[in-house]
Amino acid sequence: MSAPWDVAVVGGGLAGGMVAARLGEAGLRVVVLESGPVRGGAAEAPGAGRWPGPILREGKGGRFHREAAALLGHGPGGSSALYGAALERFAPEDFDGSRATVAEALPTAWPVSAGEMARWYAVAERRLGVGAVEPAVSERDRVIVETLRGNGRAPYRLPVAIGYRPGCGECQGMRCARGCKGEGWSRGLAGASVTLRAGAHVAGLAREADGTVRLALADAAPVRARTVVLAAGALNTPRLLMASPDLFEGAAHPLIGAGLMFHCSDLFVPRVDPALAASGPKKVLGLRDFYDLPEGRGGEVQSLGFDLAPRLVSRHLSERIAALGLPGQPFFMAALRIPATILARRLGTPPVLATILEDLPYVENRVLAPEGGYDPAGPVKVRYKVRPELAARWEAMRREIRAAFAPLPVRFLLRRVLPNLGHPCGSVRMGADAATAPVAPDGRLRGVAAAVYVADASVFPSSGGTNPGLTVAANALRIAEWVAADLRPAPGAEASA
Repeated sequence: MSAPWDVAVVGGGLAGGMVAARLGEAGLRVVVLESGPVRGGAAEAPGAGRWPGPILREGKGGRFHREAAALLGHGPGGSSALYGAALERFAPEDFDGSRATVAEALPTAWPVSAGEMARWYAVAERRLGVGAVEPAVSERDRVIVETLRGNGRAPYRLPVAIGYRPGCGECQGMRCARGCKGEGWSRGLAGASVTLRAGAHVAGLAREADGTVRLALADAAPVRARTVVLAAGALNTPRLLMASPDLFEGAAHPLIGAGLMFHCSDLFVPRVDPALAASGPKKVLGLRDFYDLPEGRGGEVQSLGFDLAPRLVSRHLSERIAALGLPGQPFFMAALRIPATILARRLGTPPVLATILEDLPYVENRVLAPEGGYDPAGPVKVRYKVRPELAARWEAMRREIRAAFAPLPVRFLLRRVLPNLGHPCGSVRMGADAATAPVAPDGRLRGVAAAVYVADASVFPSSGGTNPGLTVAANALRIAEWVAADLRPAPGAEASA
């Protein structure tokens, strides 16, 4: 077997891209093992780069039901290649655990101070190009902002990492062919001094006698590395660890997989005068007036990046029908375009807004161990229950939103509390207390003699009330510094050698 790499990074998404790029800059030999295919450039088909595996959620009697497809990425850039590039900082109180919680939940305090994270946020913002270009907003969106301010609210321009090059469509839900969206590929792996191996299915990890880590690949020879950084995401990182018993000195930490959080996102449209001009950027509005509610932890409202259109209403109606277990023959789904068009005409073309409601970490909500071996593109089984306190906070958000947007009528598009399957986090928690956190504050996995770090959203002790992307990038860059310091030779070591 060939000489070991300095670092093997498992996963080429936002966390993996940031870590790999930074370690490559430090002069280390880095290989990135990404299970998804290579990117196809401008000729890439719509919908490319989406994670193929379903999420199976445990229901009554231990039966598993297929959830709607998660908005997760597959391939270099990962989910960050698909997102709308809204990159916001967590609030300072998201890190110290001071916000109200419930006794049944795991601790939400981070082992990193808000002040330290602020430094890494600034580094991540510069690297990703957050707020570098801010085109003027439309007349319609200015009216919405004025309405909110008139009600004593504090709307703000949503910070995004979009270059807005000529012809920019903001690429919400798809890869950007122009390279103007800041994500794990365009601002991380692309041009980095690392080796990228796409289509590399890591099946398991094991510690070698010399202290290195052997990474077994499904269809290729194993890879060895002095250090491994796991960045496969909050659904796949715990599954890979649960499929790697030979990595641990004894039994793996019992909380690997536990504390799974998704956020919960509601969708709504405020009705505005359809005669108002709506041309311009769509990903523009942020509102945090609901971050703290009498009922507990709230979250924010932000532009989803779309205007209401018949195709969106049709998709919404079809998802409701699918949720009822009814058949989805093509002719039946095509017939939905008629009521969708009628409803869209009644509402006009207002912007679609989304809530990001903080989820809490419960031991019972977890990623389950893979059956028959780990497959990074295979089905993921989760146990996740919407608790009454979460449903109460969901309704409280709706109450506050109606008041904030008055007199503009608000129409909500969902009928029940749904987890945001694009925001999984918290399944391999980081913390100072080894009893409640499988990962140490520096990102190093506990209970393993080898150097294994975790740098993705699975380490989050809390989910916050906003998009996790910027926090993923900032924390990954922070952990990259620990990895670089661990591998950096001591002064005089090379000379003595």
